[in-house]
Amino acid sequence: MKRYPQATGSNIPTDPDLDQHFLTNPTKLQLLIESTAIRPTDDVVEAGAGIGTVAEHVPTRRSLTTIEYDGNLTPYLRQRVPHALVLQGDALALYAVTCYSAICHPV
Repeated sequence: MKRYPQATGSNIPTDPDLDQHFLTNPTKLQLLIESTAIRPTDDVVEAGAGIGTVAEHVPTRRSLTTIEYDGNLTPYLRQRVPHALVLQGDALALYAVTCYSAICHPV
């Protein structure tokens, strides 16, 4: 079983109006990643990616798109997961404009 490092982010300024929470428990992160069953041919979208705590541990896949509402967090996200397409905005509004096959046609 792969062990994940302690997630960081405790010194990241957050917006209390957005009710933001960062995953910091390595055991829960491990369980989350292992439960995804992501395949190398999958296109993965993470809504509410925060600072990239989960995104940086997503297994091998075809592509990774992260969406974060808080523009103050996107620089941390871009630094942590430089291989991902990082979108800043409301995931539901972006979904209405751009439909990803993984979201539109779930398996």
